[in-house]
Amino acid sequence: MKKIKERMRAGDLVKHDPTGGAQASLKDIFEDWGWMPDFCHGIILEIKGDHALVHCLDNNTTVPYLKTDWYEISHLRHIDETR
Repeated sequence: MKKIKERMRAGDLVKHDPTGGAQASLKDIFEDWGWMPDFCHGIILEIKGDHALVHCLDNNTTVPYLKTDWYEISHLRHIDETR
């Protein structure tokens, strides 16, 4: 999984995974703590160090809205990891 994250680059389609790919039992704990994904689909615009600038549709609000924000690469997963 680490190699896949290292290959992330601008233009990649990603989803937010704030659990960092934790086991299913840990995901339940993270969700209890409020660590819900900010978005289901986003596009990486830029990468600096271990963070990526992502343009996405925030789906944690009553009315979803487009936003651009920085996320830790360890909290992102490729939508299609078959490359």
